[in-house]
Amino acid sequence: MEKRIFIFALVTLAGIALASATQAGDGYTLKNSQNIMHFVQLDEGKASDVETYRRAIEDICKPGVKCQVLFWAENAPSTFPMSREQSGSKTAYWQYDKKTDSHKLYVDCELFSDIEDAECL
Repeated sequence: MEKRIFIFALVTLAGIALASATQAGDGYTLKNSQNIMHFVQLDEGKASDVETYRRAIEDICKPGVKCQVLFWAENAPSTFPMSREQSGSKTAYWQYDKKTDSHKLYVDCELFSDIEDAECL
């Protein structure tokens, strides 16, 4: 019985470690994921590159699955909860709702003044 509990604990810890492991994409790093929420750190100089945001969303979110991606140019959180500073310093926030089949992009309007179909954070 103790051996089963130990193995279960190891498998659980391995799953937690994998869920929060850092993964890199082209122009960004995935700092943390928990359930539908994903925290992304943009590479230096990519904060205003719309294609980097789109690429990250396509890489991270599975089609038809509820998903939220939060972006930072620096100081992205790698654990929950995030600090007030981190909460207020996002460059963008993207969400997809499977029930309504709708998506919404919120951006730092100081970085993106000409992006269509987005609202300011």
